Amino acid sequence: MELNPKRLERFKEALPHAKRFAALATSKHRVYARAVNELEAAAKSLGVSLQIVDVGEPSSSAIDIALETISKSAMQGVLVLQDNTFVRQRERIVRFVSRHRIPSMYELREYIEVGGLIAYDADLAYQYRSAAGYVDKILKGATPADLPVQEPTKFELVINLKTAKALGLTIPAQFLARADQVIE
Repeated sequence: MELNPKRLERFKEALPHAKRFAALATSKHRVYARAVNELEAAAKSLGVSLQIVDVGEPSSSAIDIALETISKSAMQGVLVLQDNTFVRQRERIVRFVSRHRIPSMYELREYIEVGGLIAYDADLAYQYRSAAGYVDKILKGATPADLPVQEPTKFELVINLKTAKALGLTIPAQFLARADQVIE
C-alpha cells in the first residue's frame, strides 16, 4: 500500500482551505514514478493542485534549490517524500519550510521531533514488535519463505502544535482528535 496519497489526504484534512501543494521528491528514488502517479491521482480526487519538485540527485545544494522553488511558488503545503538524503537533511528542510512559513507533511516522526508539522506512516515500533512473532515461528522450525508477508496494519499520526502555532495555523479539532501524538 502506497502511503503518499493517504498523506496528501491527511494533509488536506489538516489544512482544509489549502488548494496548492508541492511534493519534494527525487527521481533517483526507486519508487519515484509510482509515487508521483499516485499523488497526482490523489490530488485530482481531492480537487487540489500538486507541483512535483524533483531534486534530481539529492545533494544539499539541489535540496536548497528545490525548496527555493517551492517557496517562490506560493505553495500552501509541502509533502516531503521518502528519500534517505532527505532524512539526513531533515533539520535543514524543517528549518527552511519553517522560516518560509510553509506547512509540511512528512513520512517519519523524526521530522516532527526537529520541528516539522505533521507525520503519517506505519507505526514502526509496532512493526518491530510484530517481527518478534516471525522470529518465534522461525526458531520453532518454520521456513521463512513459507511465512506470509504482512502489510502494516497500524499507522501513526503525529502533529506538532508548537509548529502549527508558530505558522499561525489552527488545526481542526477533529483532525487533532485522531492524532496518536500531539506535541505541544
